[in-house]
Amino acid sequence: MANFSGVAERPGMNAYSLRSGQRAAAVMTLIQSAKLNGHDPYAYLKDVLTRLPTQKNNAIDELLPHNWKPAIPDKV
Repeated sequence: MANFSGVAERPGMNAYSLRSGQRAAAVMTLIQSAKLNGHDPYAYLKDVLTRLPTQKNNAIDELLPHNWKPAIPDKV
């Protein structure tokens, strides 16, 4: 049996943390959804994370992979 003591001892930074697993699943879902919609996942996440703080609440659906259009098409 493997000994995992001492690995990622900071709270929320290990595979046994429910919240970290949920966060990882959310990010992986966004990456896979971007791929399935024909987007480069890095460009998609970079653009969305840049725009998210200033995005209006009623326009959040514009950032979902199936609705997303790059803010600056030439640079993304």
